[in-house]
Order: sequence, then C-alpha cells, then structure tokens
Amino acid sequence: RQYDNRGLEKASVRDLSGAIDCLKQSLIYNKHNIQARNLLGLVYFETGEVVAALSEWVISKNLQPSRNLASEYINKLHLNQNPLFQTVAPAVYRKK
Repeated sequence: RQYDNRGLEKASVRDLSGAIDCLKQSLIYNKHNIQARNLLGLVYFETGEVVAALSEWVISKNLQPSRNLASEYINKLHLNQNPLFQTVAPAVYRKK
C-alpha cells in the first residue's frame, strides 16, 4: 500500500517516471492490485506508451472482469480513431 500512495503522489505532481517505479514495485508485492495496475496504465498512457498501458489494463480486466475501470479505459481507446491505436491494439490482444 505504501508504494501505491507514493505512486499516486508522484503522478499527481507529474513525476511520471517516479510514479512508474513506485507502481511497478507495488505490483511486485501484489500482482492483483487492480488500482495500482490501472494507475500504472494511465501513467504509461500519459507518457505515450500506449502498448504498455493497454497491457496493464488487459491484465487488470482479466484479474477482475467486472466493476473495473480498465474496461472503460480500453473502450475509450477503441472509440478513439487514433491510427496508432488501431496499429498496436491487435498485437496487445493477441498476447492474451
């Protein structure tokens, strides 16, 4: 939980690389931490790492299929007509 809080604090002050480090550490201790995984996906997305973001959200959704914000994030990307997303998304989903 300590790393979750640090990751959230760092993300809120735009220390994105610090947030990534803390959230990854949190997931080492508990790979089922849905909130940390979803936040890590958001931070990855903010840094332009769409594939990494989608990977975290897909894992999150597989761990907790219902009542999970990851579903909303994935759906929003699907609705986005961004050509980059159309190129990388199929590769992410093949990794399931």
